[in-house]
Amino acid sequence: MIIDGKELARKTREKLKIECDNLKKEGILSKLAVIMVGDDKASQIYVKNKSKACQEIGIKFEEYFLGNDIKQEELIELIQKLNLDKSINGILLQSPIPKSLDINEAFRTILPEKDVDGFNPINVGKLCLNQETFVSCTPYGINSHRLLVRGTRVPYVETEKEQQVSRQEESTWNQEYLHAIIVGVEWTAVGIGAVLVLTGLYRLLFKSKKGGGKA
Repeated sequence: MIIDGKELARKTREKLKIECDNLKKEGILSKLAVIMVGDDKASQIYVKNKSKACQEIGIKFEEYFLGNDIKQEELIELIQKLNLDKSINGILLQSPIPKSLDINEAFRTILPEKDVDGFNPINVGKLCLNQETFVSCTPYGINSHRLLVRGTRVPYVETEKEQQVSRQEESTWNQEYLHAIIVGVEWTAVGIGAVLVLTGLYRLLFKSKKGGGKA
């Protein structure tokens, strides 16, 4: 089976745009905050794709670019600030971050109800118990579209830009077949990661709408 990532992303964006427009009619404005620490080249592309997807769909998007020399306390302080900001519906910490920082503490700090990436331990626990929660975009995208089964071998074709990033980072993970175990598959089809991560945000928004308030 050949997956057309661009076409799948386009259809997903069209559906989400309609849902976003309906939320706006009810006075619910969605906003995603993304934190990036360091200068990882691949992360820069991912954040750019997320920004583009939000713009097309109608979600407000805030970017916070932090340097490699930032202290753990400063990162936690920013996350706590975004937790308290009622205009922010979802928070995403782009990984990887510098090894000098504790990414697990950062994930724990993000409020579970704003953790659109699904990495807060509470959300991970709910996922393991098969309870409703945010699910990371990789397994969610694969499961929702029933793309793979355990043991499937997946050839990945890079774009020219991604090839340049891979060479710069001396990475080989895009040059080999990926052994697809659902929780370990890297969902890097063009444009899909930027869209599927927003699904958790919409689930939060609809829950807020039913509850009569914002997250």
